[in-house]
Amino acid sequence: MIAEVLNAFGYVPPVTDYIPGYGERPPGLNGLTDWLGHKFVEIYINPYLSTAARIRNDMDNALVSLISPSKQVSYGVFAATLTWDGVGDVDLHVYEPNGAHVYYNSGTGYSGYLDKDNSKAYGPEHYYISCDAAKIQTGVYSVKAANYGRAEGRTAPFRSPLSATAF
Repeated sequence: MIAEVLNAFGYVPPVTDYIPGYGERPPGLNGLTDWLGHKFVEIYINPYLSTAARIRNDMDNALVSLISPSKQVSYGVFAATLTWDGVGDVDLHVYEPNGAHVYYNSGTGYSGYLDKDNSKAYGPEHYYISCDAAKIQTGVYSVKAANYGRAEGRTAPFRSPLSATAF
């Protein structure tokens, strides 16, 4: 009866797998049972139910079809990468020896470039100095992080040259 009512407003696909009733279902891989019959581990990849082989096959096929993402950052003689552990916007700021300030609003310095600026979550923010000997400056480079927005309580480790900073 429910399928007929739902079909009146759209389409309900036919049942493709039989899921035994609660009392007849063996526990899933985690040793738990699901009385509603909708949990992933307890039902869909439970090796004792008919759903498992098809779901695992679909997952394996999907994983094989994944394509590695393209390179998102450039490499140089020096690089600083900033990531953080959640949502919000943490910004990488690099001060070059000649005073140039490289950050999200000014991505090109004299020696280096901010080539990745993530403003949503997790990073990365990435600064690098190219291998162009005519542009490499000697001196002190200052690498800092700024909590631009909504990143309270986050830890933001640099992958070079500094250690973690908490906000």
